[in-house]
Amino acid sequence: MGPSFGLWKLRGRLLIVEVSAYLDLLQLLSVNTNKIGRGELSLSFWAG
Repeated sequence: MGPSFGLWKLRGRLLIVEVSAYLDLLQLLSVNTNKIGRGELSLSFWAG
């Protein structure tokens, strides 16, 4: 049970990082959507 348990712990940490990154991305998208609504979107953001 030792090695697999460590793997699960590592997976849990990675999942937390992924979820927080996903939430950051959602926040960024919602901010940009609001900018689109106000007509303030810069095309350079999409060209990236």
